[in-house]
Amino acid sequence: MTALLERQGLVEMVKTAQASGARLHSACAEVGVSVRTYQRWIDGKYSPPGIAHTVNTTLRALSGLMPKRTGR
Repeated sequence: MTALLERQGLVEMVKTAQASGARLHSACAEVGVSVRTYQRWIDGKYSPPGIAHTVNTTLRALSGLMPKRTGR
């Protein structure tokens, strides 16, 4: 697993390489990550693994505690 600060640095390197004309696949290969891993990092905004899942699970659990809405 890659630490958050390292991920951020690698993402910036890939973005810089792309801005200079490199293709995504080549830029990712150069920093040692797969394109899919890079995409996950971008989609997750660098969040540590499991955070989104934990938040969603907690929200679902709490929604059962909310009072039911009735029609207007």
